[in-house]
This record gives sequence, structure tokens and C-alpha cells, in this order.
Amino acid sequence: MIFLPVLLIPCIDLPVKQLALDLGRDLHFLFITIHPVANRGIIGGYFSGSAKPIFQIPMVTLGFFFLTLLYFIQLFAPLKSTQMRIAISLFFGGIFANVIDRVIHGYVIDYLIFNVGKFQTPALNLADLVQYAGIVMIFVWQFSKQNFDENHLNRLWVSQQFQKRYIRQLVILGFFLVLVFGIFNFMFVKITLDELSAVADIKSRLLHDYLIFFASLGVTFMLFLFLVGKSLSAYVANPILKFEQYLRNLSEGNYGVFQIGEAEFSYLETLSDRVRDHLVEVQEELERLKNRNKAGKT
Repeated sequence: MIFLPVLLIPCIDLPVKQLALDLGRDLHFLFITIHPVANRGIIGGYFSGSAKPIFQIPMVTLGFFFLTLLYFIQLFAPLKSTQMRIAISLFFGGIFANVIDRVIHGYVIDYLIFNVGKFQTPALNLADLVQYAGIVMIFVWQFSKQNFDENHLNRLWVSQQFQKRYIRQLVILGFFLVLVFGIFNFMFVKITLDELSAVADIKSRLLHDYLIFFASLGVTFMLFLFLVGKSLSAYVANPILKFEQYLRNLSEGNYGVFQIGEAEFSYLETLSDRVRDHLVEVQEELERLKNRNKAGKT
């Protein structure tokens, strides 16, 4: 249910795009016009134009990065709603379909134009509509309390002071990585464009749009690090806090068995058994001494 939409949507969307290209003419049906166009920009045809071929690199990169992000969102998001998770997968499935289109053609094929009175939408495609549907579903269902798993959220925020410090360091590291690679890439692109006299008249626009796409990618990367840092820090802190709580229970005379459930931290179970056995022996020895003193007084 999570990954099937990501694979199924391109299998439907790409043949439909090719079919729209093969028509060779515009079709009008009620308020819908089928008119194929090559979109080298973003959804809706924005930032498209003859001066944007270099954008296919960051657009394809950003698309595949979003696919990586899908795994972590589905793994760590405190959502128990199957419908919500499918909505997230629909959104990413639409992105994946357009990314494949860019890899194949160097642009996205848009063909659907909706006419509502005098208003006309930019050219879209089936993958765009799926993305919009996924966004609407996400925003509608996220306000439903039964779709939110409080227990899962509590597992992610087990020690906020430690985790916030952990996340902050990870995001700061990501920021400086983005800054270093951004400066390097920008200077490389700028020097390359300076050497190409053919692009002198469009260089400023290329650099401007390159910065926009790189900044978007950098912000997304740091949000990605925030999500991963939150989850990884919870994974690190949770066993320690559980062991701390177990020691508190031991100090209060509760000699239960400690179970962590994580293979990497199984040594804590062995250590807890040794501590518990030692405390039990001490407690038994104290009881024997107490009984012996009572018998001596008698």
C-alpha cells in the first residue's frame, strides 16, 4: 500500500502522456482541453522556457531525493492511518512519474488544460493531478485525531533536551555542508557560463534560477536531517532511559526483568540481570542476618 502507488502511477501516467503526444492535434471535451506542451520548469509550467535546460539536473536530483524522503516519512511519521500513508505515497508517486519523464525527455509532458469561464489553468498532467489529490488528502486527514498515534510520537520524543541538542548539531552540520557545496557548485557553474559566450545573454537568469533550486534543495535537505536526527536520537536515548527507569524500580524493591527489545542493546539486559541477581542476594543476606539477630535475642 505504501510503495505500490509510487510504482503504479508512472506506469499509467507515462503511456497517457505518450498518447497525448501521438494525437497530433488539440482535443476539446466539455471544459477540458488536451494540448501537449513541453514543461522544462516546475508544476504548472512555472519557470519554464528555452533558457532552463540546466534545471533538469536539480529537478531530477530533487525528485529522487523526495523518493528517499518517502521512506523516512513512512517509517517515522506518527501516523497510524492507512489512508494518510497512501495519500503521502500518491504525492510522491506523482513526483516520481514526472521525474522519470524528465530523465527520458529532458522535460515533462503536460497536456491537460481546464477552462472555467474565462479562467484557464496552466497545462497539467495526470501525475500533477495525483500530487494535488495527495496534498488535499494529507491536509484533510491530518486534522483528524484518530489518524495521529500519540504513542508513536512519545517514542520519538523520549528525551527532548538531549534530542534537541542532537538534532541541532545535525542540522547545523547539514547547513554548513549545503553552504560549502553550494558555494563550490555556484562558482563552478558561474565560471563555466563565463567561458560560454553563447549563453552570455541568459547567464544571469540561469544563475538566479540555479540559486532558487539549490536553496530549495538545501532547505529540504536540512528538514530531512531534522526528521532523521529526531528519530535516530530517540533510538539512542530510549534504551538509556528505559535502563534508568529499571534501576529506579530496582531501588524501590521492584525486581522485575528488564527487556529492551533491541539486539544492539541486548548487553543492557545481561547487565540488568547481574544487577538484579546481586541485589536479590544482598536482600536475602540482609533477611538472614535480620532473622539471626531475632533468634539470638530470643
